[in-house]
Amino acid sequence: MNKPKSKLPLAFLILIFTVLAMSSCGRLNSLSPTPPALAISLTPVQVSTSTVLPTATEQALSGTISLWHSWEAPYLPALLRRIAAFQTLYPNVSFDVTYVPQVDLRNAYAEAALEGREPTLLIGQGDWGPELYERGFVEGISGMASSELLNIINSAAIEAARYQDELIGLPLHIDGVVLYRNRRLIMRSPATLEELVALSIDATQGEVFGAYLERGFYYSAAHLYGLGGALISDGGNPAFNSPQGLEWLSLLGIFEQAGPTTNFTDDDLNLFKEGRVGFIIDGAWNRNELSEAIGASNLAIDPWPVHASGGMAGFIRTENLYLSPRALSETQGVSWMFSEFLLAPESQSALADVGLIPALSGAPSVIDTLPISISDPLIAQAMRALVDSVPYPHHPDMAFYTSSLETVIRNVFEGGVDPAQALGDAENSILELIQSTRATATPSP
Repeated sequence: MNKPKSKLPLAFLILIFTVLAMSSCGRLNSLSPTPPALAISLTPVQVSTSTVLPTATEQALSGTISLWHSWEAPYLPALLRRIAAFQTLYPNVSFDVTYVPQVDLRNAYAEAALEGREPTLLIGQGDWGPELYERGFVEGISGMASSELLNIINSAAIEAARYQDELIGLPLHIDGVVLYRNRRLIMRSPATLEELVALSIDATQGEVFGAYLERGFYYSAAHLYGLGGALISDGGNPAFNSPQGLEWLSLLGIFEQAGPTTNFTDDDLNLFKEGRVGFIIDGAWNRNELSEAIGASNLAIDPWPVHASGGMAGFIRTENLYLSPRALSETQGVSWMFSEFLLAPESQSALADVGLIPALSGAPSVIDTLPISISDPLIAQAMRALVDSVPYPHHPDMAFYTSSLETVIRNVFEGGVDPAQALGDAENSILELIQSTRATATPSP
């Protein structure tokens, strides 16, 4: 095997591209609300690797992968390293990488797609997918993704990337709502909600609360799914006015036994950072902030406790890899091959190294069989906790549900309204809003 060349060219490349991306972000944002993109053309780069040299078939693969993204430091270097590793395997494949600030990426991609100049790959937020797919700007990939690939990805993340029974993107990394615990105040993870309450009561003393749990819609509605219920039926109608809906409100009522509750405020977060709360429900994206506040050794992300007919749960969110129509016209499918490459355990480990939560499943039956290395214990814990997550519903009427269910929560727990009545009123309100919207959208003959 030939001796690999020095690592210096890759390190230098990553440094330059990181500086360019970061400086361009500030410069472009200051010039106009819709800035031009920063394009970076990458030719094959050889790096030090223990991988066996590519075979003749691998070397024969050729083409150009165009990729748009909004990654900045510290994430961009990980992406560039994986590009270099792919080019080591396939030296005849080149990359045209374009950075667009996050605030502009969605619209810039849509405008490019309208003009037929979109890239072959887009790294974008999961909630962009349905609109881009309906407009024909991204392709369905159900027929391309093998069962072997899908089986190692977080199943909730896969469902979050589905729309109208079609897989419209590959989850690249994940995030979501989780249960945090201060180890200094509460030593063990609760298996059930009842145990969480008991541990919280034992830890409550003076100005210290055992728990300060969140009831705001985005942080609590997934519990309904954890109990076997749903917000929206397959036909697009309200589904929460059900026995599971009543059980969901009962679960939220139990929160008061554990300690104070909040409805979309930062009171719980701030007290937790002061070391005065044992349990909170918050986003996994705040883990570094919380770790710095109370100490890494004191912070834990626990699996969701079970309760009654199911258990607690949180919504998951993803950043996806999207294939454009141009990707399907490639003779050798190099963009799809690179997409699969980014879901390989080595690539997912590289994302974890820069602070992203891999999209691979954290279920022991999966993760224990993969050659993946996670050095950050909080990322490993988040992967395990997000196994039991719930995809946020992709539905055009979700705004009606958000406002109506927020009203239900406030009416029941602040206004003393009967839960069954509150759910029935919300269902009627949503149906009226849906009918009104449809009537407005349908012109009279």
